[in-house]
Amino acid sequence: MNYMFIRCKSLTSLNLSSFNTRNVEKMDYMFEECNSLISLNLSSFNTQNVQDMHNMFMKCNSLISLNLSSFNTQNVKSMYNMFSGCSSLTSLDLPNFSINNTTNFSNIFSGVRNCNIKANANFANYISLTDGNNYIIIN
Repeated sequence: MNYMFIRCKSLTSLNLSSFNTRNVEKMDYMFEECNSLISLNLSSFNTQNVQDMHNMFMKCNSLISLNLSSFNTQNVKSMYNMFSGCSSLTSLDLPNFSINNTTNFSNIFSGVRNCNIKANANFANYISLTDGNNYIIIN
């Protein structure tokens, strides 16, 4: 599924709730530069086998809110630039995000400002320690 919607610049809304992602290992660059994307439903995504999520939402600069509560990132090794350039993002739900096996998560929130991030304690500590941006972290 990597590169699936990359540079779909006119796409404003996308409902992928019927996608079966159980066996997917790569989601990198999936929505990169979907500049007009405002609404994205990924509620049924099963990400337990995904290893690459880098650049997944990079430069989705119209996206305001994103709920990734269904995401299981226990096997993800690469998350760098995942939300980089999502400058309109004000709400991000990541309660099940784990970085225990992630080897590269540099610049994961580069360009994201004043965003309410709901995260577990482990991920919230990473955000607090490594990034000087203005986040409101809700554990």
